[in-house]
Amino acid sequence: MRNEKVVRTSPWFFVAAASVLLSGCDSGERQARELTVLYSSDVTARREKLKECKASSGVVRRETKCLIAADIEARESIGSFRDLPPMNLQVPTRENRLQSNEEAK
Repeated sequence: MRNEKVVRTSPWFFVAAASVLLSGCDSGERQARELTVLYSSDVTARREKLKECKASSGVVRRETKCLIAADIEARESIGSFRDLPPMNLQVPTRENRLQSNEEAK
């Protein structure tokens, strides 16, 4: 007679494993994508959520909805650098420096 161990796995193990796999570990990502699309397209919904987040406690401010709304608001409010007006910065030259030194005196 051989010494063999027979490992029996309970059928509940398979049920639990299947439920974890099928429960959708991706549901958080899907919700984040949906919120991103919603807040990107609907400015009023995004601003209402931001007001709600600012009025509430610090715990609510760290919720995914608040973070997504704040991130999109920051991106949308700045826009693209191409849309900004020119800054008309002067390239510092020797003459500019001498002139600014004389004006400072």
